[in-house]
Amino acid sequence: MSDDTNEIENAACRIAGQMPTATTGYGFAWETLIVPVVSQLLNCLFNNDDVTPAEVQSRVQTMQARNPQRLRRRATNSALQAARRQGHRISRLEAEQIAQLAIDECLLAPAKAVESAGFAAQSLDTGDDT
Repeated sequence: MSDDTNEIENAACRIAGQMPTATTGYGFAWETLIVPVVSQLLNCLFNNDDVTPAEVQSRVQTMQARNPQRLRRRATNSALQAARRQGHRISRLEAEQIAQLAIDECLLAPAKAVESAGFAAQSLDTGDDT
């Protein structure tokens, strides 16, 4: 497993650890759901905003400054889609929580870690169509 992929898993673990419940009650752990969510969120930025992994963090900062509600809505929809692709159903509130935590993680993480996660996301096929 590459260090790039580890960055996505590390971010997923940090996000999962901040979810209000340690277990979902749905028969899966948050970490297993959040890894593809983070990957899909990154790919959404690549595909829809035409950024490179090195530009991800600055793009999220710009989007957060300009229209935080739009950024959160996009991230929430991406979380819902990623869960459905895995055969899981989560509530909109849970998707919103994941979205906000993922945005916060991107903004607060070291730039090199965000870039590394971006490279890992580019190498994965998430089936993203957002």
